[in-house]
Amino acid sequence: MHYLLSLSFDAENPGKPLGVALSGEVGGPPRQHEAGGGAWSFQHGDALAIAVSASAPVAANAQMKISSLVLAATRRGKKPGKRLSPFNKFDACAVVREWGLPQMINLRDIETVTTIPALHPLKITAKNGQWTLAGSLSILIAQQNAKARPRSYAFDLGIAAGA
Repeated sequence: MHYLLSLSFDAENPGKPLGVALSGEVGGPPRQHEAGGGAWSFQHGDALAIAVSASAPVAANAQMKISSLVLAATRRGKKPGKRLSPFNKFDACAVVREWGLPQMINLRDIETVTTIPALHPLKITAKNGQWTLAGSLSILIAQQNAKARPRSYAFDLGIAAGA
């Protein structure tokens, strides 16, 4: 199954929290482990696509550049095993380094939403299991006639799931 991790923020309002959503290819939530709360069930061969979106008033002419996105995973369950991550057996973190071209949507000439997808989805290479996922996102926001501003967010998909 293919999953989509969507991260969204308001480019004009740094006080607003990062929006975090994880959905399946049919738009519904993925299989969530009920006993552990906040753990996500992945199977070998699944893939996790990632997209980062920023919204801003059209007049702000805001642009974003993703500096870094890091996902950290921890295996849950009775036998956590030796595997550190569903993406890489040698490292608990996955770093997304390559990004696609920005896609801009103008909403009623009031707001612009810019979305940048990860160039490649993260492949689930671990055996089936439950994982907690958290991460950090660092971006630069540039606006017309203004110095680029850095912004960082931390997120926890267990909290986003209501665990």
